[in-house]
Amino acid sequence: MPRCDFKLDWSKGFHLTFPQYSELRNCSRLLALQSLLLLHQGRVDEALEVCRANLRVTNAADDPTLNGQSLQYEIIGVACKSLGAVLRESHPSAARCSSLVHEIADTDLVAGYVGALEGQRATVIALFEKLRVSRNPAKDTGHLLRQPTTSDKPASRRRVKLAPFWRWMIASDELTYLQLMERTIRQASLPYRRAVRIHPSVEESAKHLPKMPPRLFTAMLVPAYTHIHLTRDRAIASLGLAEIALLLKAYRAGHGRYPVSLPQLAAANDRPLPTDPFSGKPFVYRREGQGFLIYSCGPNLKDDHGTQPPPDKRDEGDIVMRCAR
Repeated sequence: MPRCDFKLDWSKGFHLTFPQYSELRNCSRLLALQSLLLLHQGRVDEALEVCRANLRVTNAADDPTLNGQSLQYEIIGVACKSLGAVLRESHPSAARCSSLVHEIADTDLVAGYVGALEGQRATVIALFEKLRVSRNPAKDTGHLLRQPTTSDKPASRRRVKLAPFWRWMIASDELTYLQLMERTIRQASLPYRRAVRIHPSVEESAKHLPKMPPRLFTAMLVPAYTHIHLTRDRAIASLGLAEIALLLKAYRAGHGRYPVSLPQLAAANDRPLPTDPFSGKPFVYRREGQGFLIYSCGPNLKDDHGTQPPPDKRDEGDIVMRCAR
């Protein structure tokens, strides 16, 4: 839609701002609230459609930036949580469930994450280029890491002769950054459970850099990538759980009960089911009373038997979706 064309000036590099991200975040929260209000009014199918709209908000944040991808994962978390609340105590129509399943199944978060890392690398290469032509690299390093003010003068594009120490520091920092980013981008297509077992990890390498010359940008930027990788797979797990929960609801609508196992559900739909990105195996499923429990083993890569973590320790326990009926 025209109002979702945000006219970004990508030439600003590190100084590019994304004011639309806060609006998208608020939009997602309002949609989650709307779905719950519709649920309490008994308008279950409408509540499910609002959950669909919430998941579509992620399209507006699908930029080749790590901030954009992180916002996508956040919105997916909000949307899947509200979807779980809708499914927990209600029975939407099979047609609505099946329609949303196809949309979720087409979501690919891996390609966007790889593209964002490549975009980050391009931005940092441009940053090093600015330092190489700077008359005062020490001062301009500070300018590049904050928003420019009206008193800041643009860096000269004329080549200047840098002092040997600065040439050495900038070249060493860029070389180290590019080497670690090459590893990061190669590992980005892997699930977190496999990437985290590669030793030494990129994060460990960034923490044990030689003290001289200082690698300022490498030390500042690279360690954050591992956490974003984990957050991506958390979003993938949430989408997988949502997809299977919707298929279970559609199955119940047609058979009057939930299936005994996930293979039975897959056979009924004649399609493979998503697997848990944190275990590489099927999600754990069991029936509970009139409902069911389904969960991922989560970022700690252990099966905690469907135990949800406390709010302040999200990386412990399992990622759980439970329906009471």
